[in-house]
Amino acid sequence: MRRPSLGTAAVNKDKALGIKVTMSEARLLIAVVDDDKSAGKALGRLLRAVGLHAETFVSGSEFLK
Repeated sequence: MRRPSLGTAAVNKDKALGIKVTMSEARLLIAVVDDDKSAGKALGRLLRAVGLHAETFVSGSEFLK
């Protein structure tokens, strides 16, 4: 059984809601939560350098805002 990629799953979910989304518009967010601010920023930069959408947060409560 072939497992769909996350991008395909996101597009299929949006189709079910009646929203048209192209693969170029669909982006997954990677949330980096680390109380060591410099480590979190470094990981966020690394993820963005390989083309991923990443945001960094220094606490769980900051992430949830």
